[in-house]
Amino acid sequence: MKHIYKWFFCVLLFGCSTNDNNLLEDHSYRGGYIEFQEVPTVFNYDFLKIDSFNIESKLIDANNNATKYSLALIHEDNEVLDFVVFNAFPANLSIDFPTILNALGLTMADVDETDEFRFVATVTTPDGIYSGEVPDFNSTTNENEGGNTVPRLLINTTKQAMDFTVRFFVPPPKKLRGTSFEEPETNDANYTRPAAVQDVDGELLNNTGERPVMYVAKGTGVDDEIGFRTFFTSTGNGAGDNGFVSEPIGVTTSTTQVGSYPDGVQGYQIEDADGLIKLVFDKVVIDPGVNPSTGVQIKYFLADTSWETIDFLHIYVEIEKAGGVIEVRDLVDLRADAMEDFMGRWNTVGTNFLQNVVSYTLTIDAEANQPTERFFFDEMLVFVPEE
Repeated sequence: MKHIYKWFFCVLLFGCSTNDNNLLEDHSYRGGYIEFQEVPTVFNYDFLKIDSFNIESKLIDANNNATKYSLALIHEDNEVLDFVVFNAFPANLSIDFPTILNALGLTMADVDETDEFRFVATVTTPDGIYSGEVPDFNSTTNENEGGNTVPRLLINTTKQAMDFTVRFFVPPPKKLRGTSFEEPETNDANYTRPAAVQDVDGELLNNTGERPVMYVAKGTGVDDEIGFRTFFTSTGNGAGDNGFVSEPIGVTTSTTQVGSYPDGVQGYQIEDADGLIKLVFDKVVIDPGVNPSTGVQIKYFLADTSWETIDFLHIYVEIEKAGGVIEVRDLVDLRADAMEDFMGRWNTVGTNFLQNVVSYTLTIDAEANQPTERFFFDEMLVFVPEE
């Protein structure tokens, strides 16, 4: 059970002062706050190297008043209190993956690359107990619940050791064909349609000086990006959802939402289309005699927002096998609240290795009707086994 501490008087402050007449010191309390001397670089770790995972860092008592630092380990619905405890500082923190698994009662077979392991600290000082969680303001009682740490203290510019999460990634497989939207030239200007045709169904064509929504491949080599086309369908699923006139749709360099792109400096964005946007990638033809085992994958990012009932993301692939057999396989089909489980991070979806495939055609359907509802896509690959 999680402990909820309520403190009505604490203000977290940084720095030291030797001025005996410092009014700020006289009329405020320093909360408990522990920092890393150097932030570990393993919080986003290669899943294929998980056996060598280890958090190593020295912990510093930022306010020089901590008497205890207790780190809780959280995985899904399982919480291990006092996973790590220190009573003096500086302290040397060292956590390897077998220790994490043992504390949670897991084995490596229970873990995959989508798992997250969160660590939340509780710091004791002579003045009280301070949680690393961000307070949740209860407007009914006018109280902060759940934690003490001000959100500004947890941003990436601090070396905070109060609330941090370990996530994993899997390096991309060997590329046969694909695109990361690096070849189309973009200046991030919104894609526009005349108001008279804002709700007309059909293919979107490139406008000079605006984000590209279509691209024609320059070649068929492994380093040549495949082409793609964009289509709009008016759905009328929400009040006023009659298509768009000017929106950030198409190839972009914007990283405000995503931080960075998995491959390169560009991706494809869909936002507030007031209808359905269909992104269709070129068919990738394969010689199964040369490449008998292949697969397809793509990465997507959902903005951290409140997704509505009409919103959805559907990624699927048409797979043609030798002999002319065609199969359509869903890679992801997210709607409404289910989308909120995958927002705020890059997610990878795809097939496993398939045999005797002669072509893949990947398609994305996405619908949203609010400016905060944004989809991003990058690193679409048709891949083969490493040699």
